Amino acid sequence: MNKKVNSKIIFYIINIFIIILVSGLTIYKIVKENGVETFSHIKNISLISLLVLTTIYFINNYLDGVVIALAVKEYKKDFSASEGFVINSVGGLFSAITPLKVGYLPAIGYAYSRFNVDAETVIKSMAKTSYTYQIWCLLI
Repeated sequence: MNKKVNSKIIFYIINIFIIILVSGLTIYKIVKENGVETFSHIKNISLISLLVLTTIYFINNYLDGVVIALAVKEYKKDFSASEGFVINSVGGLFSAITPLKVGYLPAIGYAYSRFNVDAETVIKSMAKTSYTYQIWCLLI
């Protein structure tokens, strides 16, 4: 039992190290490219605008989570929309911090695995959601 606890602690330390490293590199990149000047414009946003934008962002992520949950429920009945929300949020985070947004799909695959979804189901649900998204983009 003690060995299992130690391996979890090591796992969390490695994850924290990766998050700190990626955050540090992101801050370095922002400072290097004079991105700090861009942040000075944020003070011009009103509180109500910030609240509306944040609300819309979370509603959008939750709706994406609903789509993910619907795609997974065919294979895993007890999958919820809140789990889909977390998966989409993890994918969005890694999409934002990696160049060319290449971190999105691997991060989503990782997030699925954290909810005990097997690899075959992950591939099927990711294909369904990707194809559905592409069809909607064509229609719109």
